[in-house]
Amino acid sequence: MAKDSVAVLNVNSKIIQLIAGKRGLNKTFIVESWVNQPYDGFGSAKFFVEDKTRELIKNVIKKANAEFNGKIDELYVGVPSEFVTIKRCRYQLSFKKRKRITHDDVQQLYELAYSENTGEPAKYRHITHSAVGFELSDSRRTSSPAGAVSDYLKGELVYYLASLDFLNTVDKALKEAGVAKPFYYPVQLAEVIYLFEPYERDRPGILIDVDQISTSLSLYLGDGMLYMGAVSLGSGDLEVELSRQLSIPYSAACVLKKMLNISFNPYERATYDFEVGSKLYSVLVSDTNEIVKNFLDELSHRIHIMIAEGQRFRNDNIRISLTGSGICDIRGAKDYISSRLGHVLDIVAPKVPVLGKPYNSAALSLFNMALEQKHTESKK
Repeated sequence: MAKDSVAVLNVNSKIIQLIAGKRGLNKTFIVESWVNQPYDGFGSAKFFVEDKTRELIKNVIKKANAEFNGKIDELYVGVPSEFVTIKRCRYQLSFKKRKRITHDDVQQLYELAYSENTGEPAKYRHITHSAVGFELSDSRRTSSPAGAVSDYLKGELVYYLASLDFLNTVDKALKEAGVAKPFYYPVQLAEVIYLFEPYERDRPGILIDVDQISTSLSLYLGDGMLYMGAVSLGSGDLEVELSRQLSIPYSAACVLKKMLNISFNPYERATYDFEVGSKLYSVLVSDTNEIVKNFLDELSHRIHIMIAEGQRFRNDNIRISLTGSGICDIRGAKDYISSRLGHVLDIVAPKVPVLGKPYNSAALSLFNMALEQKHTESKK
């Protein structure tokens, strides 16, 4: 690959995306290849059709190679929350005397803490780590201890472990596609680091990403996760219900979803009217919005359970944000979920021109993470 370029593979619950390119001015992106490939997806931490998924990944890489200026031999792969578990621990590294802390000291802290406190559970593999924060002499707290002077280094550390089912499936596809160096990274960690500035992460927050078949929730603080959860429920389930209950084709339900406005108080017999192919459809707004609200009730219930589980670790007044391709484009959905949760939600998206939409949050967060990693490696 070109010196300044990276490639990332985003495997979400209904589409596989590969982006290749490099950094532009003012933290923008220069995209040299962007390939989208719908597939059968996953649920309950399992690919629905594993063999077909491998073939699709190989095809996506082949298409990207044809567009990209150079063969993709390194690839950063995003691991969805359904395939990730986290281990948290606190650990202290003491020195004989005050010294200037190096990157090697930080790495030693991570390695010793992992070997002594966490271990690797069956069917999972450690893929990366981060820290909620570090503590130095005199109880000084920092997110970047390298360069500081202290007689000890204490960290609240988080280790991210990916399911071997996911890794084995993707590893095999990448090897057959000629990718020699795969790097795996949790999608939700990439999103939190990219979508929120460091000062915003000084206080704990919650990020909810609603996808087509999966919804993930992350409770974050600093550069680490305090809790990660996921449920196999997304906007695809809503489209199925619209199709079933309104007796319209699934393709028509997908078009209808883009028109929804559940904040609209319809007059009697008001309808959503739309065309798919050469056929016209007309469905009652009241009936349609009731179906949507029932789905959002169930989604809110699942989110509430994850928030309750995550909040066992923190009791702060917390910011809750929403992103993803699932429901951010449904007018009134954010406010409806806010009312069900009893908490105001805000929608977050990448801060870049044109591409800065919630449905691009995962892909561009991974792209940003890969570029940052590439930049860091180049300075070593």
